[in-house]
Amino acid sequence: MEKKEKSRLELLERKSLYLNGVHNVDLFDEEKIILQTDLGRLVIKGKSMNITNLDVEHGNIQIDGRINCLEYLPERRLWPMKKK
Repeated sequence: MEKKEKSRLELLERKSLYLNGVHNVDLFDEEKIILQTDLGRLVIKGKSMNITNLDVEHGNIQIDGRINCLEYLPERRLWPMKKK
């Protein structure tokens, strides 16, 4: 069985973001990027952002620009919780 690499996020001087464990890019523009990752949905906000490297086979991404905010969104429930 292949050993899975741990999720890693590296931010350098708020100008370059390196991340692994990426499954999909849901949204991309210069001010907001939304990614599906091993750890859930990640929202990245900033200015003049560009995806400079994307390797979907290995799940790696590099984003350059001004990174202002990183936020993992809570998981959504597909069904309502049961009342007791």
